[in-house]
Amino acid sequence: MLLISLALCDMCFGFLIMPLSVLQIMHNGLWPFGRPLCYVMNTMDLSLGGVSILHVLCLALDRYLAIRIPLRHRLLTCKTGLMTIAFCWAFPVLFSTSLMGYLTSLWNNDRTTTLQDVYQLCFIPGFNPNLTTTLLTLFLLLYTATFLVVMLTMLELRSFLKKKFKPTFHSRVCHAIRDAPILKSATNRDGNDGSDLKSGSSSRQNVSGQMTPAVIPSEGTPTFQNLASAAGPAVRRVNSKAILTMFSIFACFTVCYVPYHLFLMFPDNLHSHKLEFSAVSVLWLSYLNSAINPALYCLNRSARKALVELLCYRQRGGKEKLRTGLS
Repeated sequence: MLLISLALCDMCFGFLIMPLSVLQIMHNGLWPFGRPLCYVMNTMDLSLGGVSILHVLCLALDRYLAIRIPLRHRLLTCKTGLMTIAFCWAFPVLFSTSLMGYLTSLWNNDRTTTLQDVYQLCFIPGFNPNLTTTLLTLFLLLYTATFLVVMLTMLELRSFLKKKFKPTFHSRVCHAIRDAPILKSATNRDGNDGSDLKSGSSSRQNVSGQMTPAVIPSEGTPTFQNLASAAGPAVRRVNSKAILTMFSIFACFTVCYVPYHLFLMFPDNLHSHKLEFSAVSVLWLSYLNSAINPALYCLNRSARKALVELLCYRQRGGKEKLRTGLS
């Protein structure tokens, strides 16, 4: 559900914000749609940025809970997921709407920056120091919280995979030995029946119809370590892929949004009659995150499975619980 909501946020960027931004660039940086739509665009731009931040934070937290307390995490209902999504959308929208209303009052009392300049260029002028400090602290807290949750999730995932795959080594070795060619027993030519074999050995029938014992090594023996090491690369690939995915999500999000928020706090030129190249660059860099998100999330096999479950929810009668995040 969180992935579907994040996809909806990306669609809003693609179908509402980006076309208006392209038209503004085509008009040499001038805003041709008037004051009301400029207010709406700036509000949506700030709101959707906050929605993306909270969704990444909630997705990381959801993965952490799924690894830390898997049984309780499976009990999370559709209602819990909807409440989380409602918070991810409501808080940024209310915050951005209030912020734009406050900035409008500042512009009305500002003699250096006229409303005509603001709405002709459709940009957000510089904030006062107190507001800048408050917003910068808020964004840093959100980024720090997301980073910490991602790091905790990666550590828990590494520990979980080690615990999960460790007991399966012995079973895989046992199956490999069971299906492998028959091992010669320790029977010597003097008629020793192989009584010195371990009690854990199994027997198979050879070509002559006699039972030939096959020794299954215990976990601490060198034979087991050699056989189990064959499964090591597969385990490391699973571990590395999961950790790389989590790190890629956070790294892409940070690279795309940090320059935008820093530029928003400290714009270079407030009285230019055209959009600066740096302003357009950081703006479209933040939009790029919405284009990369489908590759990071929706191309994932578990994400596709969650999407199919959501689309088939009504066909199952709505009796099963929907997952709140990426499983």
